[in-house]
Amino acid sequence: MKTFHIKGLAELAHGYTLVTDSIEAHIVMEPTARRISRAYMHLQTNIMSSMLPLMPNVMGSFQQRTIGMNMAMLGSEYVYAGVGPMGQYLYHGKVMVNAKTDKGPGVIPGVGPRYRKGTELKVTSRDLDTSNGSNGHWVPFWYEEAKKRDLQAWVKGVQKDLEGR
Repeated sequence: MKTFHIKGLAELAHGYTLVTDSIEAHIVMEPTARRISRAYMHLQTNIMSSMLPLMPNVMGSFQQRTIGMNMAMLGSEYVYAGVGPMGQYLYHGKVMVNAKTDKGPGVIPGVGPRYRKGTELKVTSRDLDTSNGSNGHWVPFWYEEAKKRDLQAWVKGVQKDLEGR
C-alpha cells in the first residue's frame, strides 16, 4: 500500500515530501520557483517594451499608468495591454459612441471629453486618429502587433530563464 504525504502544497517554493512504503523523497522547488518567477518578469518587461512604441501617447498618462500597473504585477502571470476604460476604448482603434444616443462624449471644461460613469459604448466603423503615438503613429491591437514582431525573442528569453542560463 502506498501513502502520500504532501507538505507545503500551497507554497511549492519550499518543496514537498512524498512518502511511500519504502521510499521517502523530499523535493525542493525553490530553485525552479525562482527561475519561473524570473521568466515571468522577463516576459512581462519584454512585452511592455515591445508594446510601448505601438501604443497611443494620449496626454502622456495612458502609457505611464499602463507601465505602473504592469510594474505592480511584475512576477505574476499577468500583463496589461492598456489600463482603464481608455485602454479598452483605444485598443480597437475605432471611434466609440454612447450605445443609447449614438453621440460622442460630453466636454467637461478644464478636463476634456468624457462619458458619464456607467455609459455603455458601442464601436463605430470610423477609425480613430492614430497620429499621436510614441514614434509618430500608434496601431490598434498593439499587443497583437508586438507579438507578431517579437514573439520569437520573448520565447528565447523565457527559455533561457527557465533553463537557468
